[in-house]
Amino acid sequence: MRKFMLIVIGWMGLFLSCGAQLNQEAMSERLDYLRSQLTTNWQDLFPAAESFYKDAQEYGDPMYLSEALNIKGALYFRQSRMDSATFFYQRAIALNKQEGFEENLAKNYVNMAFIFQQTGRYPEAIESATNAGLIFEKLNNSKGRALVYNVIGSVYYYQENLEEAAKAMRNYVRYAGESGDSAELASAYGNLSSVLSPLDLEESIFYREKQAAIFEKVENKLGQANALHNVGTTYYEQGNYEASLPYLRQSLAIAEELPVPRLILESYFNIGLGLKALNRGKEAFDYLGKAIIQAKEMGEQYYLMRAQIAQSDLLAAEGKYADAFTLLKEGEDLRYTLMNEENNERIAELETAYEVQVKENEIERLEQEKQVQSLTLQRNRVVQGALAFALVFIIALGFTVQSRNKAMQQATIEALEVKLKEEQITAVIRSQENERKRFAEDLHDGFGQLISALKLNISQLEAGNPQPISREEREKMYRNSVHILDDMYGEVRTIAFNLMPAVLVKKGLVAAAEQLAERFGRSGTMHFEVQAFDIPPRLDELTEISLYRVLQEVVNNIVKYAEATEVQVQFVNHDDELVLTIEDNGKGFDPQAFMEAKGNGWKNIRSRLNLIKGAIEIDAVEGRQGSTYIITIPLWVNARELTPM
Repeated sequence: MRKFMLIVIGWMGLFLSCGAQLNQEAMSERLDYLRSQLTTNWQDLFPAAESFYKDAQEYGDPMYLSEALNIKGALYFRQSRMDSATFFYQRAIALNKQEGFEENLAKNYVNMAFIFQQTGRYPEAIESATNAGLIFEKLNNSKGRALVYNVIGSVYYYQENLEEAAKAMRNYVRYAGESGDSAELASAYGNLSSVLSPLDLEESIFYREKQAAIFEKVENKLGQANALHNVGTTYYEQGNYEASLPYLRQSLAIAEELPVPRLILESYFNIGLGLKALNRGKEAFDYLGKAIIQAKEMGEQYYLMRAQIAQSDLLAAEGKYADAFTLLKEGEDLRYTLMNEENNERIAELETAYEVQVKENEIERLEQEKQVQSLTLQRNRVVQGALAFALVFIIALGFTVQSRNKAMQQATIEALEVKLKEEQITAVIRSQENERKRFAEDLHDGFGQLISALKLNISQLEAGNPQPISREEREKMYRNSVHILDDMYGEVRTIAFNLMPAVLVKKGLVAAAEQLAERFGRSGTMHFEVQAFDIPPRLDELTEISLYRVLQEVVNNIVKYAEATEVQVQFVNHDDELVLTIEDNGKGFDPQAFMEAKGNGWKNIRSRLNLIKGAIEIDAVEGRQGSTYIITIPLWVNARELTPM
């Protein structure tokens, strides 16, 4: 339930500039415009930034040119095009050194530190941040020093050195406070809280509360809602339910106003559980009911199941065993829920209580009839009693059969789960063995033959060769050897790409997808397009690798079987989810047959999506042109905001 996000907030837009008409006033106005839009509408700024960059070169003021280079670098950073961003930042650094623009130079060092951090070059990130810190200290620039410690603390955090990360983040808080920038101070409180969470929970809550107070002051509602929710869930996990409720309710109110559907669902659910723990049954039942409605709207089976079971407990506590049993049965019958022994025992207890209540009600009815009927109706009462007993017996028998059926169903589900896990493990092993086999074949068939050819060329040039070789023949052998070496280099690059594309490690998922599209498009028989909308610069490593392998598997199937000429891939950040859509214009197919095939393709896709809690939908019909694959994974918990200066 608790969500701690390490938000690495840069302030690249704070010191940027831009222009259109070649005079001081116009250049300054364009600069102010770009600064104001860089943190919100940066996707639309590329034409204006390019125009300002060209005009700054013509205008001749090195300060405007420095700012223009910094803007270009910041925009490319936000596109996760790190090589292009580095190119413009390095040009800005050289210009700032030449002109003596110390403050701009320090900001560019911070920008490069962000890039080094994003690409895993941690020693270089620390070095670049340190260079910036020395300049900011000389200039007595508190905000600059704050950002330096933010970068250093983030590097230590990603290296799991929490003690050093906490020291750096405390300095981040100190200098952010001295700068007087409320937004930067809120970011500093949040980062320090995240680092302290596994070290000192009470202090982590203290700083999260301070962050929420700042967000409220500056009217950042989403930031305030997330901070309040984190405090509330932390108190709940400590068992301090009373303290958790005010924070969760405040977070809920803001989430409903914005709205943020998933935060609304979790707030309803957590408040309901807190009230249930405090024995405030009616209020708890109402909030859990709202959670059920929200979960159904969002298709969240997990929260739907848990909320139904919690409501069942409340009904059972009130003696409403029939309703409790019905509600619990609905929760337990959800297709994607986990059935365990505790839930089965609860079902059995409710069944027993229901049977006892039926018997007690029947006995009470018989006693009332006995009081109002005369002795002449005694035989009727005996008959009625016998019928009542038979009815109870039939009901009990029915529940017994149902219990046995549930036990058999549970055993079947467990067997299927074991089989599924075995199939997933087998798929992984087969995939690894196939990859090793393919790698060995690539080395033997491609690389080995090239080495043999090169060895043959070189052996002919040996001094002891009895056959005299002319100068022209030697030059021909030399050129042939160079050609073989070029082929060997290409073979190595191909093998390395198939094992793990370097661009995936250095630049992330979208860049790797674009390179994959380029490779498939080289044949000229297929048009392959990749689009990305509001995707974070980087995701966590497991998510990026898993999604890339799924994309690779789907595209390989399209190339092999669909006979498609067009493939479109889209990455969209939608409602705290990453949605990957793959469409082709090839031959349709039967999705069920694909899922039940003996090959490892579907098993590999399913096992990789299971690792990142992802889901896939396939829209395809055999005989119909075109197929669509829609893959979704949650991002709300793990989202990281990495923003340049």
